[in-house]
Amino acid sequence: MAGYIRQDIANEIENGQVIKAPPLDAEFNALVAAFSAASGHRHNGTTGEGAPITVVGPSQNVSVSTNSVTPSLTNTIDIGTSLLKFKDVWAAGTVDTGVLTAGAGSVGGSPITTAANTQTLTGKTINLANNTLVATSAQLAAALTDETGTGAVVFATSPALAGTPTAPTAIADTNTTQLATTAHVFAERSNPAVLTSKTVNLSNNTLVATSAQLAAAVTDETGSGALVFATSPALAGVPTAPTAVADTNTAQVATTAHVFAERTNAATLVNKTLSSPTINTPAITGGTIGGAAISGGSVTGITDLAVGDGGTGASTASDARANLGLIVGTNVQAQTTNANITAGTDLQGQGPLTADHNIVNSTINNPSGVTLPTAVANRRVIVVNRGTNPVNIYPELGATIGNLAVNAPTLLRVNFAAEFVASSATQWEGPLYAPDQSSVNITGGSIANTAITGGTINNTGLARL
Repeated sequence: MAGYIRQDIANEIENGQVIKAPPLDAEFNALVAAFSAASGHRHNGTTGEGAPITVVGPSQNVSVSTNSVTPSLTNTIDIGTSLLKFKDVWAAGTVDTGVLTAGAGSVGGSPITTAANTQTLTGKTINLANNTLVATSAQLAAALTDETGTGAVVFATSPALAGTPTAPTAIADTNTTQLATTAHVFAERSNPAVLTSKTVNLSNNTLVATSAQLAAAVTDETGSGALVFATSPALAGVPTAPTAVADTNTAQVATTAHVFAERTNAATLVNKTLSSPTINTPAITGGTIGGAAISGGSVTGITDLAVGDGGTGASTASDARANLGLIVGTNVQAQTTNANITAGTDLQGQGPLTADHNIVNSTINNPSGVTLPTAVANRRVIVVNRGTNPVNIYPELGATIGNLAVNAPTLLRVNFAAEFVASSATQWEGPLYAPDQSSVNITGGSIANTAITGGTINNTGLARL
């Protein structure tokens, strides 16, 4: 640092030493002298004087470079205030400002005046993009030098004129973009002319012509020949029209092609009398068919054949079942199926069966157990064992299977099925397909007139599915 010389040449101010006041004071005095206003730190970039200061301000708002002084943010720092002003500003180049406010003076040799004064501008350009021009049409008209006509100025290319604007009257037969006055129109309407590409309003004109002449004039007609002016014309020759699509049922005119196509299409006849036709797949509602050969189809609206005559007395399936006493769920058991049953342990009440057709897929215990539903007279229940272990089939608590004891089960082997039929609320008959028994003791009876007095049949199984 320029001007500063270290005073502690005896190393009295260092680690491990007792620092005394005289050498410390001498060091501080040398620092104060180095920063004095007359000979202190200059920051001029020379050795010992520090780098130049290029950023100043409480928040370092202003930067100074070799050729510019710039704020840190645009349009945020003023030069002077309304109370504290600089005296003179000298600029050799361009002064670029958004708004220039001056009490007096001149710009480019022309005096600057206040808003209350007037000034005559000569050879100047007023940019209306950032200036406002206030004037009346009369003032602008007085300022214009290339206008035509008189009165207020018109600025629109398609103006909405008011009052009674006037223009020069064109001469007869003028056919240009010149404006036509009412005088020109009045004169032209009484002149004879050959009309080309004109519209003739027949509400206030009379047109005399033949049909041939009118036909030559019409451009949107269809067909050919003389024009038809009547709502119910008497057509002659072979008139044509567009052919309607199949099954069209509107006021459109029908051609012979449409009739020919429609006569081969199927139709629903209601209350019609057919005399000796051949009818293929019709839907006939009521009416009389005399001598007709009917092949296929359906006939409705007839009297249902009574049950006593060998019919059902009905025309719907549900009514037929009711008349014949075959209502599903009332007269005929409605079948339900559960194809994914897991058997429980070998106890009554385990694996409850709720469907009419029950397929046991999982039998973890050996044997496992399932329980029949509540017995209802004439109900049939089928049980199929597709597990890996045999299943004991129990009746509901207090019920009996066959001639077994109350609550006793019957065993169903793997891949076997058994069917049970309830004869009462507590009795199941069956199984109709016998489950496996490891041994069956026979004491008496006969097989095909052969007397059996005892013995054992081992490893039998009946009715494997």
